[in-house]
Amino acid sequence: MVYLMVEAEKKTVGPSEKAYLLKKEIKQRLGEQRMLLPETGGYLVAEENEQTLKFQQEQLKDLLPYGNMHNIFDLELEHGPYHIDYTRNGKYLVMAGQKGHVAIVDWKPKNLVSEFSVKEMVRDVCWLHNDTLMAVISDSVETIL
Repeated sequence: MVYLMVEAEKKTVGPSEKAYLLKKEIKQRLGEQRMLLPETGGYLVAEENEQTLKFQQEQLKDLLPYGNMHNIFDLELEHGPYHIDYTRNGKYLVMAGQKGHVAIVDWKPKNLVSEFSVKEMVRDVCWLHNDTLMAVISDSVETIL
């Protein structure tokens, strides 16, 4: 017979209670995971003969709530196309250009934290478990920084 020690209740439980507690913990962890999943992205609804490619950011800026209007900005990047990834909490953004440019930006104030060049073609970039480790994938080697 397998027993499970429940710390909160400080008692041992049998197999049927263990199954119940495991199901409860799984539901709790799935709920936490759903919080990290991105929601459905927004989209533009064009009229019958209108193409969404013709929408400009300035037109959309007038339709956004005040808090979101200030998040629109332009970047002129020479080493593109770029791959991007955000940390789980959305604080940091890492951008990697195909020509080897890698930059880390503190997203809210839009401050440059770090930037360097790997001097080879970059295929992808991603944050790992937190904002201290990221992986840069190039043609010849995968690098964890």
